[in-house]
Amino acid sequence: MKKFLAAVLFLSMLSARADLSDKIVVVRCGSEKDIKAITGAYHEKPIVIATHKDDGIVIIVWANKQTQTSTWVVHIPSTGEYCTLASGTELLIIEQMKNSTVHYR
Repeated sequence: MKKFLAAVLFLSMLSARADLSDKIVVVRCGSEKDIKAITGAYHEKPIVIATHKDDGIVIIVWANKQTQTSTWVVHIPSTGEYCTLASGTELLIIEQMKNSTVHYR
């Protein structure tokens, strides 16, 4: 859990110049098999993988482009845990929208 909190802290540091406030978010953690059961149920594949070089924490975005579902996961190699950060039902990949304006709700 300490590594996960470190990952959240790292992500918050990326936008240190913004006027952000801390929030507590409930995440669910389990094994790789548990995560693959969730992503498999929605036929999602990994589309983005980012690794932090200092601690090896991996962020993975699983998605199904046809159904527009996504599952956002953090993998903590030191504990072997996988934690879901969020899931979505309206996937928007900016790269696919070359001549469009992005509007947030």
